[in-house]
Amino acid sequence: MTGNEVETLIRCLIQKMGITFKDMIQFSDYVEDKDNNDLRHNRFKEYSGAGRMKEILRRDEDKDYNDYPPLKVSLRDVFSFWWRRCIDTDAFIDEVLDDIYDYFTERMRPPETKTETMDMSLDFEDALQSQITDLNEERIKRKGYG
Repeated sequence: MTGNEVETLIRCLIQKMGITFKDMIQFSDYVEDKDNNDLRHNRFKEYSGAGRMKEILRRDEDKDYNDYPPLKVSLRDVFSFWWRRCIDTDAFIDEVLDDIYDYFTERMRPPETKTETMDMSLDFEDALQSQITDLNEERIKRKGYG
């Protein structure tokens, strides 16, 4: 699909589903409907933009349990539309190049040398037995037996 075809399809689906601007921007369960002077449920179940786009583009309407449902548009066409119309490609390319640079910087980092530290392991039974022995020897000396 071309970018124009993807955009036309999405616009038609939005119109078919009765989605308004208020549905698109509000996160609450209810949307003020100015035409009827009333509150109604938001057309979306999801709160995130990604979740809402999945609701619009999902092929099977009754398969709510799938986190990544099959879409009415191929991922390649969605990506192409996003790349050409939704992002600042120069900034995106800089982000990608930064990530690649960081990856290689980490790969080149020298391994950390382990510094020798105090042995912090302790056998509590041995320490307790040693304390009891010391106390017993001290009592014997005080009473004059040793």
